[in-house]
Amino acid sequence: MLLKPISNLDVLPTLAQWTKSKPPANTLDGQSISGFLTTKNYNQSHRPIYYHNTKLEGVKEGDWKLRITQKDSGELRELFNLAWDPSERVNLFEYPKYSKEKEHLLQLFKEFPKGK
Repeated sequence: MLLKPISNLDVLPTLAQWTKSKPPANTLDGQSISGFLTTKNYNQSHRPIYYHNTKLEGVKEGDWKLRITQKDSGELRELFNLAWDPSERVNLFEYPKYSKEKEHLLQLFKEFPKGK
């Protein structure tokens, strides 16, 4: 049973590893999940996944997702725990209880790899 979140961006790097091929240099944020799919009790965490269209809109790491978008004339900041809120209905950004997770994801957001 798969209990850890993965991304469709992981398909290409996984297939490249299985076929011993080199993936294109710009494969976005996917990573091979070969070990996750083939090893019992696999426990390596997935690196952050960045969401971007014409500009960066969010980052996800583990169970947590931060989204920063434009709404009307301002900025909308949202924080979700996808483990218990996969539909992203409860915005936790302003809850002090989750400030550690919020600050960590804000830092990852600021560190978004240039050139992507």
